[in-house]
Amino acid sequence: MTSSPTDASTASDAVPGGPASGAAPGNEYVVRSRTEIVAILAMLQRERDPVTIQLKGEEDFVLSSVLAVDPDADRIVLAYGLDKPRNAALLRAKRLACESAHRDSKLQFVLQLPEETIFQGAPAFMAALPPYVCRLQRRRERRIKVPKFAPLLATLDFGVLGKVQVEVVDISMNGIGMIACPADVVLEPGECLNGCEIRLPGTGAVAADLRVAHIKDLTPSGADQPVRRIGCEFIAPQAELTALIEHYIVRLPADAAA
Repeated sequence: MTSSPTDASTASDAVPGGPASGAAPGNEYVVRSRTEIVAILAMLQRERDPVTIQLKGEEDFVLSSVLAVDPDADRIVLAYGLDKPRNAALLRAKRLACESAHRDSKLQFVLQLPEETIFQGAPAFMAALPPYVCRLQRRRERRIKVPKFAPLLATLDFGVLGKVQVEVVDISMNGIGMIACPADVVLEPGECLNGCEIRLPGTGAVAADLRVAHIKDLTPSGADQPVRRIGCEFIAPQAELTALIEHYIVRLPADAAA
């Protein structure tokens, strides 16, 4: 696949959260070949990669997916989200900033003048094919420190011991690190915590099953008592969870990598 590098100003003008804003470091490319654009969008459709469509606010978006790509008609069709008011807001917009993660790349593109259509008996978004796709190479597995301005909380389900809310201190596409777990809770590496929830800004609680990877007691500087840090990996994460974590991570500053 051939593509041309672009400077930071071009990339950030293309979609919100581009490299110029510091949202995601890496090597930025703009794909302008119509054949390659169609191939990229068809790949998103074929592999059912989630697509986030941004509204005005950083925390205001619709989770969608590519339903159809028709190069002859110059049209792309995307699924409606679950929130009807947000779907209506997208139809009133003149442009839709879209992004998706595929393997080691983040893909961004802009759709102009969306309209409603019916696809396989259900309403959907339709627009002309984008004139270009921005592609950002990155490491999906990198661990990100959770900043104070975008805090994350998790609710762990300990069965008969009840549910406990803890602070998430780092996150990746593979798992999370947490502190403030009660000291009287006995966990072992390999133990599974099903039915947990992660509260992401602007999205509410998202379900997740976790497997304990490691446990460590730490004493923060100036603290009298140690805190327990638990590192967990996601167990068979659903597409919605993966997309929402991706949406959160790519908007954090470039220096957030742990």
